[in-house]
Amino acid sequence: MKFNNPTFFKWFKSILLVVVTILLLCSILCGYMLILLRNNTIQMSGNLTQYIQTNIDSRLFELYKYSSSLELHPANIYLKKLKTAPKTIPTKVYQFSDQMLNYNYSNKLIDSIFIYYPNLHKIVGNLGCYDADSYYALDNLLLLNGYEQWLNTLTMESDSDFAYLQSDSRNQFCYIRKIKNAEELVGYLVFELNADELLNTSLMTENSGDPHSSLGILLDGKLIAYTGNSEELTRLAALLPNTLDAPVVLEESASLLYARPSSLKNLCYLNVYFHKKNLQPVYITLGICILGIIVCGISGILASVLISRKNIRPLINLLDKIGGTPDKENDEYATIHKRFDQLIKDYSDNTEKVQEQQSLINNFFLKTVLYGDMHSEYAIFNVAKRCNILFENPRYLIAIAEPVSARPQLDEDLLLTINKYWETHHFDVISSFHEGNIVILFNIEETISQNTISKLIKEMKAEVFGEDKWVIALGLDYDGLVNIQYSYAQAVTALHYQIKPESSVICYNNYMENIASPGLSYIDTFENFSKNMIQNDYSAALVLAPAVFDNYFSEEDSSEITKVKFRAIQNLLLNAKQKVKQEILTSGCSIHTAQILSCTSPAQLREYTQCILKELSTPLQGTKNGTSSIAERAKTIILRDFSDPMLGLYRISAELNISDSYLSTTFKTAFGIGVVQYINSLRIEQAKKLICDTDLSIREIALAVGFSSDASFIRVFKRYELQTPNTLRKNQK
Repeated sequence: MKFNNPTFFKWFKSILLVVVTILLLCSILCGYMLILLRNNTIQMSGNLTQYIQTNIDSRLFELYKYSSSLELHPANIYLKKLKTAPKTIPTKVYQFSDQMLNYNYSNKLIDSIFIYYPNLHKIVGNLGCYDADSYYALDNLLLLNGYEQWLNTLTMESDSDFAYLQSDSRNQFCYIRKIKNAEELVGYLVFELNADELLNTSLMTENSGDPHSSLGILLDGKLIAYTGNSEELTRLAALLPNTLDAPVVLEESASLLYARPSSLKNLCYLNVYFHKKNLQPVYITLGICILGIIVCGISGILASVLISRKNIRPLINLLDKIGGTPDKENDEYATIHKRFDQLIKDYSDNTEKVQEQQSLINNFFLKTVLYGDMHSEYAIFNVAKRCNILFENPRYLIAIAEPVSARPQLDEDLLLTINKYWETHHFDVISSFHEGNIVILFNIEETISQNTISKLIKEMKAEVFGEDKWVIALGLDYDGLVNIQYSYAQAVTALHYQIKPESSVICYNNYMENIASPGLSYIDTFENFSKNMIQNDYSAALVLAPAVFDNYFSEEDSSEITKVKFRAIQNLLLNAKQKVKQEILTSGCSIHTAQILSCTSPAQLREYTQCILKELSTPLQGTKNGTSSIAERAKTIILRDFSDPMLGLYRISAELNISDSYLSTTFKTAFGIGVVQYINSLRIEQAKKLICDTDLSIREIALAVGFSSDASFIRVFKRYELQTPNTLRKNQK
């Protein structure tokens, strides 16, 4: 491969651009990580300081609550009212002292608790009840040095509840509560606090000597407790303002100070983070990253050359296969683009031809079903298979669209538009031109109300037909391919007898049944007749047959309408004949399929209809035996194959060569239970035995008895047994 090839340089530039972009992003990412780490450090320091403040403040606030209870103690109320010391100390005062001692033992934060009464010159505390100087000496290992200084500090006027009691022997961080009696200051309640314990308990850590961070507590700007480097804390604390009302962040080259005031007066919390030491590993890692970026950059340039040379080879091979040759004006890419554009155009042309052919096939299929001599599911299914038409749903419905004015031209694009519209609404349809109208066959999963489908068709009409005026008639939906003709007959009838020409959608059920017209009184009668035939109620259909023929055929009917009416009744008779799977024999005559189809006069069709219905409604012994035989054969199949997950109503009816509805009705009549319910009951009984007698898992049992999954098995088992399989197994143990 020559390096001066234009395509080679395209590859090289693109790969090099990617490498440079990656290196730049790596650099930006490293810088961003440092900034993010710094910000996180500040945020972490602030959060830690806030945590310390919240923790310590809450512990100090507990002292406030306990001091309130001490102040309300009867002994304190007694002492604070005295002007001079009593000659005899009451027992309740010593009990008061014992209470302080117990609390002191239970709280490590408190070194000592006492109340100083200036008027009495007495102190009651956890060490007992003594004169003030005696209590001080007892608390300071019998030393009186610094007593006056300590007493002055204790009684000093201050707006804070905290003080640093100073004496010659020690300095103590204290919480002081002033006790008053009628606005007169009569005592001082003092908690001597262990500041280090307060801080360490809040942090749940020990002083680490020289950690990467230091924490401290300030009282009036003086460091009273700390962990870490006290000198650094003292130095940075001096940089803070005297009064701290809000959090303050001070950043230096090697450290970061975060100061936060307490909710208690004159207290402040510090957190110093030595980020230079902590970020040292990051700086080392950053250096390694920069070195790696340089190495990657050099490697990327070399790799770009190699990859560019390799990537151009498939282009040459592709050009050889698709028959393209680059020239001076067009390089390899341009040549491939032109060649693919030509291939796409050829594919589009071929696709249009295929769609046109499929449209013609759809038209052939609908005409064959509507006007052919096919009266069985098997025959229509074979035609659909040969036409490459697949129906996935069990129910079918016909809609007929008729233009109000002129007949439309056979525009295949209009049919494609209709099909695409319904496809976007998740409906399977086949549309075709038929005698100047558009016939649409809907294949739906379950029954849809006429109002719902009417609303959808109105939306389709507005979007597809636009301003053109069309009338669309709907038949009812039925189960089975053989009933497509019946739905079509209903749609044609509704279209022919429309009362309101301005109606855009006519529903056979919702519209025709409510028409108040003398010429259409047969609609209710014929609808009831057809329902009885479909539901195998042949006795009721025989009663309605005379009224149907008296009102159904009219001299005003066109030949097309008469043909449709004949087809509707013929379909009902042939469907009934197929359900019982026998030639219908009557006394003195034999009526076969050919005779039913060749019938041309209403009188003859009426005679055939009455003869057939009499035969079907007569409870002959042979029929009873046949029904019983079918139910017994179905039961035998179920007992044999109930553990097969594929066993169901459809498979059994296919094996017996009868319809699903006939099998369901026959089986329930014979045994008083539905086919599916009987299969499930057998599976559940077998599953109960396996649950009680074996150690198989629930999933293994579900598969063994014929369920496709353990979830469906558990659901059905609970419905039948009112408990789960696991519950049954536990109860058996």
